[in-house]
Amino acid sequence: MPEELVQDIVLAASELVSNAVEHGCGEVAMELGLGNDRITLRVRDESLDAPQRQPSDVRSVRGRGLAIVEALSVDWGYLPAEDGKWVWAEFALPDSVLSETVLPENAPPDNGGPPATDHPGGAG
Repeated sequence: MPEELVQDIVLAASELVSNAVEHGCGEVAMELGLGNDRITLRVRDESLDAPQRQPSDVRSVRGRGLAIVEALSVDWGYLPAEDGKWVWAEFALPDSVLSETVLPENAPPDNGGPPATDHPGGAG
């Protein structure tokens, strides 16, 4: 994975976790998920308040977190949850990563069929 993408995701994670700690409440959780062509970063806190992107003042050293997340990601938003909310950001995987197949060591290639078995018909 390109180092620049990794750095973008780490910076966005730092911003979202900082926002959850500063503006949210309760426990904070973070998840990173891999989809077909995107990586999704999600940060949860127990506040029901929607995230608010603040107008930035060039003289201020604060208040740019969601603007940074917006600039780094292809999309971002939030999902209310029963006990809080998830704020998420999605990052596009470059074609060079999408064309690579990463399999665990000694794993057979996925040919779209049923898993390989040692015995015909899958009998054990």
